[in-house]
Amino acid sequence: MKIGGHIAMIGILGGMHATIPMIPVFAKQIRLRGCLNGSWQDQSDSVEFLATHDIKPVVDRSFRLEDLAEAFRYEKSGLHFGKIVIEI
Repeated sequence: MKIGGHIAMIGILGGMHATIPMIPVFAKQIRLRGCLNGSWQDQSDSVEFLATHDIKPVVDRSFRLEDLAEAFRYEKSGLHFGKIVIEI
């Protein structure tokens, strides 16, 4: 994460509590914003539906973390169909 970076957390999958190392957050002046989309039951129902019907996301291409800039260029090109994955 660069200094002054922004992390958007969409939904909650790991439960009600999380452990965050605060020194890097403060040192890099990171902004963290949470966004809920529906209720916990809505999320649970969606996950169950996907699992029951064996629905998986379409992965277009994977990039190594070292190639993150290339991954962003690829996304910007609009040539992808599906998810762009960053492997860490």
